[in-house]
Amino acid sequence: MKTRLTRPNTQTTTTTKTTKHQHHAFRFVLLTAAVVAGCGSSASSNDADQFVGSWTFDSETITAMCSGLMPPPQDLSGKVLTLDRVSGSEVILNYSDNCKVAFTVSGSTATAKPKQTCQIATGQAGDQNLAVSSWTLTLDSPTAISTEQKGTALGGLCNISGSGKLSKTDAGGAG
Repeated sequence: MKTRLTRPNTQTTTTTKTTKHQHHAFRFVLLTAAVVAGCGSSASSNDADQFVGSWTFDSETITAMCSGLMPPPQDLSGKVLTLDRVSGSEVILNYSDNCKVAFTVSGSTATAKPKQTCQIATGQAGDQNLAVSSWTLTLDSPTAISTEQKGTALGGLCNISGSGKLSKTDAGGAG
């Protein structure tokens, strides 16, 4: 409510009085804004849900460049992995009992957390622990992921890299 005060030979002054109703309306707006802002924080959880399920490597080749040696590339085509939601924006990749890698999801990209290892069976060199330097999963569509990884093996003697495509093989997960 506005009240207009007029004084002779002076300027006109306008004052505003806040009513009890306006005060309650203002508090309601603030509370609503806080609730909406809180709901926005769950977006990363929904992003993580998009990755959950069983996935099959359509193509994936891991190559190693070792001091004085170049072992044959490791083809993972046809192999299956699962992605499970751990909490919030975190998923875990399960390739085998000895290859579980935690990822943080933001939007359509999942990025491996630092300092993790993944053991992969190779034909000629047996089981090898790969120290993950970087590993990214990019959701191309609800049923397709591009993957790219880098790391080391044999105590840092070999540099490992790989890239490929995954297809969703189930309707698991939320959404």
